[in-house]
Amino acid sequence: MGIDDKGYYTLRDILGYNAKFNIVLSDRGRGKTYGTKRFLWEQPGEFMCIYRQKPDMSAAINSWLDPLMRMGYDLSDVTWEGNDSDGYQLMKGDRIKGYFRTLSAVNRVKQETFPDTLDWMWWDEFIPMAWTKIPGIESEGDALRTIYKTIDHDTDHPRESRGYKPLRVLMYGNPRTWDNPILSYFAGDPLKGIGIHRAGKDAVCEILAPLDRNEDEVDRNMAFLSQGSFCSPIPKGA
Repeated sequence: MGIDDKGYYTLRDILGYNAKFNIVLSDRGRGKTYGTKRFLWEQPGEFMCIYRQKPDMSAAINSWLDPLMRMGYDLSDVTWEGNDSDGYQLMKGDRIKGYFRTLSAVNRVKQETFPDTLDWMWWDEFIPMAWTKIPGIESEGDALRTIYKTIDHDTDHPRESRGYKPLRVLMYGNPRTWDNPILSYFAGDPLKGIGIHRAGKDAVCEILAPLDRNEDEVDRNMAFLSQGSFCSPIPKGA
């Protein structure tokens, strides 16, 4: 599975499945966030980070660059532009490197135009249930797909046919249970157990084995491993 020789998570294995939506579930402390920021920063194109609500986005921005600084990247020309309502852009010099948006602003995002070189979307910590219904959007999965189609331009001509990389989504969570609209929407299956498995349409799900620590901590973050079925119905439109 996606663990490197230092015991931290690596995207190498799951990305080999070439899925549009890549879901990774594990306990905390696996280095998923740390390694992904490095991965996104080193990609030649742009990326977008998705958050549920404005406070989530603002809180994340305050410390988003910290791991890159600890890794020794030169961030002297890096700045932030934007606001809570419209979203933020992470600037590298005079170029946008990262877009930061919220699911709750999905209808606004649909009015934006993004570059064809925006290759990655990342939704970290999608597990907390705080969904507020948005007009025209049936579920969180529907909101995510809408943003995906906006970036992908939803045309009859795939990006690859125009010489661009396919758009791919990274989704990370530390679930306590399977009672979550996103896991239901993408048809993740707990019965398949630890490993990388095909999920719903265009999706793959990786479940990491828990770290060797006390049972209380595993129970807080990985109790879903012992659940044999979903705890909630699959959302309408899934």
